[in-house]
Amino acid sequence: MKFSATIRTTKEFKTAISSIQGLIEEATFYVNKDGIKFRGLEPSHVRYLEVTFPADRFLSFNIEDELKFTIKPNDFLEVVKRAKDGDQITIEVEKENAPLNVHIEGRKHFTLGLISIEHDAPVPHFKFPSKTVMPYSNFSDYVKDIAVVGSNFVVEIEEGKMKISGKGDRGKVEVDAEGSMVQIQEGKIKSEFAIDFLVEAIKTFGTAFESITVETGNNMPLSLTLDSPAMGTIQYVQAHKQLS
Repeated sequence: MKFSATIRTTKEFKTAISSIQGLIEEATFYVNKDGIKFRGLEPSHVRYLEVTFPADRFLSFNIEDELKFTIKPNDFLEVVKRAKDGDQITIEVEKENAPLNVHIEGRKHFTLGLISIEHDAPVPHFKFPSKTVMPYSNFSDYVKDIAVVGSNFVVEIEEGKMKISGKGDRGKVEVDAEGSMVQIQEGKIKSEFAIDFLVEAIKTFGTAFESITVETGNNMPLSLTLDSPAMGTIQYVQAHKQLS
């Protein structure tokens, strides 16, 4: 067996696969002794997603050699949805270019054909001057608040406090981000982002995560990181707009 790994199904695991499915139609996964990683950049180059499943988050993780495989994430998501929370899912690749086998609780067995085309995305390298941690539910509410009347999502950080605002044809809105802990900051920060993509992101993430790490800078992208002890890490990066 070239590769075999078993993980317990959780909301976070399903959310991770769903986030990939919402970004691109074909996904390449890279597997080594450290775990499984996906990197993807949507065709418009506005959104980048990186999902990491560390080896120690699996119930078992066995690999002979490093490998990569490309599948349709929508197909994989449909299979994962057939598992109940708490069920064990085993994924296997018997040899190079062999189909991906998925077993649920040892009772349901699926085989997914691989795609010969490999998709890789350049890893963005940003040194963000601000890093803010807050409850995920708070951030989700802020996005929904801004979306009521705004077409943009403006983040401002000054003196350790974050303010979020937005405006559009229907009006404007401002929100003080309570419960936020600004860990790093260099001066005053302001950056603007398209609200529609953020609404789509929080819809995908749902309610599976307790906290979120928000990073940005002056006229810099927005990085959102979600971490789960049961699954791993999702990093979502969205390009900024020119301040209006």
